[in-house]
Amino acid sequence: FAIPAAALSMDTIYSKMIGDIDQNLMQSLIVIIQDIMQIVGPIYGTAVFTAAGLNLLSYINGGIFVVGTIVWIAAWKWLRPYN
Repeated sequence: FAIPAAALSMDTIYSKMIGDIDQNLMQSLIVIIQDIMQIVGPIYGTAVFTAAGLNLLSYINGGIFVVGTIVWIAAWKWLRPYN
C-alpha cells in the first residue's frame, strides 16, 4: 500500500515542478524504473543475504545510499525551489 501511495505523491510533485509540458516520457520512465526496482530489489536482496548474510547486504545498501547522497549534494546547485 505504501509504494503506490508514495508514487502518487511523487507524480504530483513532479507534475507541479515540470509545469505545462508533455509529461508522458517522464511518467513512463518513472513507472518503468519503479517496476524494475520492485522486481530486481527482492531478488538482489535474497541472493546477497543467502550468499553472504546480513552484514554484506547492509554494507552494500549503505554504500548505495552514500553514493546517492553524494550525487544529490553535488546536484544541489541545479535544484530550485518550487514557487
